Amino acid sequence: MIPTGIPQIRPILLILYRLLGPTKDAVNNAYSKALHMLKKQHMEVSPGKTKHARTDEVFNFLGIEFAKGLIRPGIASQTRMLSSVNKTFSDSEKAFREYRNADTLDRSMSLLRTLSKVRGITHGWAKHYRFCNDGSCFQNLDAKVSLRLKQYISIYGEERDAIAESKQWNLLGVEAIAAIERNPLIWPTGEKIVSATAAVPAIEVDSDSAFPPW
Repeated sequence: MIPTGIPQIRPILLILYRLLGPTKDAVNNAYSKALHMLKKQHMEVSPGKTKHARTDEVFNFLGIEFAKGLIRPGIASQTRMLSSVNKTFSDSEKAFREYRNADTLDRSMSLLRTLSKVRGITHGWAKHYRFCNDGSCFQNLDAKVSLRLKQYISIYGEERDAIAESKQWNLLGVEAIAAIERNPLIWPTGEKIVSATAAVPAIEVDSDSAFPPW
C-alpha cells in the first residue's frame, strides 16, 4: 500500500530511471538521493532486488539478463520453462507405453491434450517476456522445443503402431464415433408395428376460388 503523502507514483519511476549514469560516481550519487527521498516517504529499497553493475557487462536483475543492450529472460527462467515442457512430454510418453498393456488411457495424456499443454507453457512464458529484445534467444529456445517435439512425435508413432487400431483413437485424443455412448431406439418388429398417423384439421375451401383462402 502506498503511504500517505506521496503525491504521484511518477517521481518514483523517475528516480529509478536516474540510477543509470555515465560513471559509477554519478550512479552512486543518484542512488544516495533516491534513498533519501524514499526514507522521507517511510520507504526503503529491497537489498535482494538492488543491483549495482556496469551496463557494458552482462548482469541479471529480477530474473532478466542484461547483456550490452540485449535484454532476455534469465538462464534460470529459460531452464525452468524447458524443464516444464520436457516433463509434460515425458509424462505423456510414459502413459503411451503403459497403454500397450492397459485398457484405458488418461485423456490428459493423449497427443492432442499434451500439445495443448505445451502450447500453454510456451505461449504464456513468451508473453511474460515480450518486452525482451534478444530475438536470437527465443529462436534458440524454439529450436530446443522443436527437437523435443520431434522426439515426442516419434515415440507417439512407435506406440501407435504397437497397439490395435481401436486403441489408436485414444492415443491421439480423438474419440471414435462408434465408441461414443449411445442410447439406440429399439424399433418394434412383426405384429407390434403400428402405423403412425397424424390428425389434420379440416380446411374450408372457397369453391369459387382456384386457391385456398390463405
